[in-house]
Amino acid sequence: MPKPSEEHWVPLEVAAKVMKKSAHKIRQQMWNGSIQRHVHFRKPRDGDFEINIPAYLNWCGEEKRRRGLPLIERLNLAELDQERYADLIKSLQPSAEQEATAPAPASPPLAPTESKELPRMIPLEVWAEITFGEYAPSLATLRRWVKQGHISPRPQKVGLKYFARREAEFIDTTEIRVRRMVGRYRG
Repeated sequence: MPKPSEEHWVPLEVAAKVMKKSAHKIRQQMWNGSIQRHVHFRKPRDGDFEINIPAYLNWCGEEKRRRGLPLIERLNLAELDQERYADLIKSLQPSAEQEATAPAPASPPLAPTESKELPRMIPLEVWAEITFGEYAPSLATLRRWVKQGHISPRPQKVGLKYFARREAEFIDTTEIRVRRMVGRYRG
């Protein structure tokens, strides 16, 4: 996406009035990560948030189109977006020459092959029952863990529910610190 020119950036309150949207709702979309910094919004040093109106309206149209799709297609699109993001992160990683000098981290054990009849993503509460059995935490705890990055790979939010991969795992704070030290943390 080309870098937006200065004329596209409008203060949040003015942009909300122009687009006939609630400024509070736009702020919520910023805080929950729905819209991206420096693409849809920015905060200059000297003032309030600014919105890139064309990029924000394109995002709103795309979200409206996605909400009309069936749940399975939305999950597939969310997974594709996550893969694209992972590819972007990999492209920003150091080159292979620099990695050759660093020791390679131990590879995680491979999951057993699953039949193709099982869905790739399952509701978060089902994942908790599979993982923790009868001691599964409450839904509020699971949502807090998702927001804090304690479930890896990160579950996808579709509508009001979260869906996790079957191979997802719970990671405590100590393990996150260790993974950051050895360079294996993707959070």
